[in-house]
Amino acid sequence: NGEAKYDWETPVTANLTLTAKWTDKTYTVTFDVEGIEAQEVKHKDKVTKPAEDPTKEGFVFAGWLNGETAYDFELPVTFDLALTAKWDVVKYSITFDVEGVKAIEVEYGKVATKPETDPTKDGYTFKGWMNGDAAYDWTKEVKADVKLTASWEVTKYTITYELPDGVKTDNPATYTIEEEVALKDATVPEGKYFGGWFTDKDYKTPAT
Repeated sequence: NGEAKYDWETPVTANLTLTAKWTDKTYTVTFDVEGIEAQEVKHKDKVTKPAEDPTKEGFVFAGWLNGETAYDFELPVTFDLALTAKWDVVKYSITFDVEGVKAIEVEYGKVATKPETDPTKDGYTFKGWMNGDAAYDWTKEVKADVKLTASWEVTKYTITYELPDGVKTDNPATYTIEEEVALKDATVPEGKYFGGWFTDKDYKTPAT
């Protein structure tokens, strides 16, 4: 009856022409990311894809899902939708400055596993892995690429002199690979000859 909704309780006193009025059915489309507002979409219209992809520390946005399936924004909407963001975790590398020690790939927020075998270096003792000036904390969550350097301590070797009675030396008792050791002759009693230093006992008395 015109633009007014017909009141079915009103007594009929004359001929009536009633006109059906139609309204578009709408559906609600929600997104599971804070800051992206829900959309009201008319029957068989399309969802408007959010203008900007969401961001999340340590993850890469990989698209919108309807359940387990990638959502096609070209599809007509015929029911309510709850779209969820798909996130792929970022992986970071921990590298080492020693040849032969393989890099470690670690997912964001996880901790790295220390290499099972310590590196070796002639004349040095391995003291641990350093991150800059500090020892690396293997319990720390990884949130960026890390380059670790080996910390080395020079090894001190002992020099033992087996000297006959009456023979003396003031040569050093230790040495390292970083030092040049120039051994001086031993002091021997009068009438004796110094035949040199040997790494074993198989030596010859010099000719007189």
